[in-house]
Amino acid sequence: MSNGSKSMSDHGYHPKVEMRNALFLQLASLESNRQQLCSRINSLSSFNSLLPAEIKAAIFYKAVQLPCPLYDGEGDPVITPFFLGKICRDWRDLVWSSPLLWSNIRLCVTRRRCKAQANLLRDWLSRAASCPLSVCLTSGEEPEAWDYNPPVEILTIFVSISARWKQAELYIPDNQLWFDTISAAQNSLPLLTTATVEFESSSDERRPFRLFSTAPQLSALHLFQPWFIDVPAPWHQLREFTLTNSSVDEIRGFLHKASNIIHCSIRDIDSSTFNRASDLFSRPLALDRLEHIELRFEGRVNTASTLILGSVKLPSLREVFLHGSFIFTDAAILPRITESFSASSLLEKFTLSGILSSDRILIQALENIPSIKELHLKLDNPATENQLLTRELLQQLCPPHTNILLPNLRNFTFHGPTSLNDHMPLFHDMLVYRFRQCTSQPTGLCADSEQGVISQLQSVSIRSLRKLVIGQDIQDELDILVQEERIFDYLVKLRCNYWYSSVKKKVLSFCSWYHTTKKTNDRCFGAILENLKTQTPDLLRKAGKKLTGALSANGARILKSAQKRAHYLDKGLHLWGLYGKPCGQTVRGGFSGSRRAAPLASSTDVVLIAVDAVEQHNIK
Repeated sequence: MSNGSKSMSDHGYHPKVEMRNALFLQLASLESNRQQLCSRINSLSSFNSLLPAEIKAAIFYKAVQLPCPLYDGEGDPVITPFFLGKICRDWRDLVWSSPLLWSNIRLCVTRRRCKAQANLLRDWLSRAASCPLSVCLTSGEEPEAWDYNPPVEILTIFVSISARWKQAELYIPDNQLWFDTISAAQNSLPLLTTATVEFESSSDERRPFRLFSTAPQLSALHLFQPWFIDVPAPWHQLREFTLTNSSVDEIRGFLHKASNIIHCSIRDIDSSTFNRASDLFSRPLALDRLEHIELRFEGRVNTASTLILGSVKLPSLREVFLHGSFIFTDAAILPRITESFSASSLLEKFTLSGILSSDRILIQALENIPSIKELHLKLDNPATENQLLTRELLQQLCPPHTNILLPNLRNFTFHGPTSLNDHMPLFHDMLVYRFRQCTSQPTGLCADSEQGVISQLQSVSIRSLRKLVIGQDIQDELDILVQEERIFDYLVKLRCNYWYSSVKKKVLSFCSWYHTTKKTNDRCFGAILENLKTQTPDLLRKAGKKLTGALSANGARILKSAQKRAHYLDKGLHLWGLYGKPCGQTVRGGFSGSRRAAPLASSTDVVLIAVDAVEQHNIK
């Protein structure tokens, strides 16, 4: 027997090896069958099989739509059809057979790749078939790089398809050949609805850019840096208009021509240069359809700025944004600007940013626009003695003042220097009146002034670099408002990052940001750290119970992680009397570093925070 076994072994016959090989073959067959079944299952439930080709192409089209680098900034990286085609064969077949996905063309021209880009552009256009196009032509070089030998081949290709432009974003450097080549598309823009152009011009010669003079469907025009360039356009049909770097008389001329404008944004206004002899300022101006206007002044604002609008008629105006330096200038300039909006009864939102010398000027300006419901002040005064939100302003917001300022105000935001600590009791009285007294009426209005009714405040948000000092008596009154459900609970936004790592972006409502110095850290760090270690975990647990069902899955995970890590904070925050908004779509959790957390309410939101922030570290 042993001899037989030896003989079988000598001839390479091993029963166990044969059995193992047979099992491997069976496993391979099963794996092949499994993969085939998985493929069939996937094909039955995949994105490609569940949706018609038209819907899939529409979804992909949303993904490849281009941000405007000239108007909206660079934004997120662009998703191209080539990227989608790399995912799988089914996606590639769909992308390659859908001309709509190739109708967005964004080309950043560079000298080194100019020839290859021209070839790619031709191939891209062949895939787009006859679809209307959204084109974006920018430059990856410095402006002076195109002084010689501009990319005429690429420009000519773009011009050859101008009859299919639906949206166009064009960069025009200071090069006559580039300028003339693009201008050749002047009479072939039948589909163009939106145009954005950025000019680079160092010449004092005024050159007309007539590309849009014949564009029957053009409704939105955005012009950047158009110094010394005349741009004829079908102004009467424009609904949206953006302009930068222009003088007062040029802007006035544009407004006279664009009488049907709805959304107007004028930036970097040079109010020091204008033609006083022009008759533009004596002619009446009416913008009956204008709903939103943005005026950003470059440098110090002077009296010429008041001539942009003058005694204009704005019956449909709803929103105004002003930016400029209203300091070391005529105190009447800002009130004269807002006087242009005094007859606009629909005006609801007013935003003022820049530099302001005093509350007195602000009060005069706001008296001209009593209809506003939202007031946003974002001010930055380099002179520390020019504190805002002073007693004079607070007194006009509540009794005993007979003619209360801003009777329709519902939302108020203030970012800037303030002397609020000197007037905290008055500020408290204003809040109590505008929050509590107005809720006694079923309509949310109160009738304690000569105006007849005063709207109830809904939110107040104040941020300042100066630390707020909140007395215990005022804090107690605010706690009573919490119990009366006039003010919401202590709340802090919870986002995907742990809130201690970026608290400036996470806290809602009335804030005072005080970044302590190293010396201050040494003095108060011990007490703050001890308070966080002893109180925060319990408060986080309470917050978790309160917010059960209100947090998303991600928010619940963040809250649980915060509860676990609360004992291991090396640095953090101390929060006093932190009030904010109720739980909503954004994930929020309630806690306070030194006071109890009150029950969540559900009426008006607001109001008082003082945050003493020490240096923060991200928690890994």
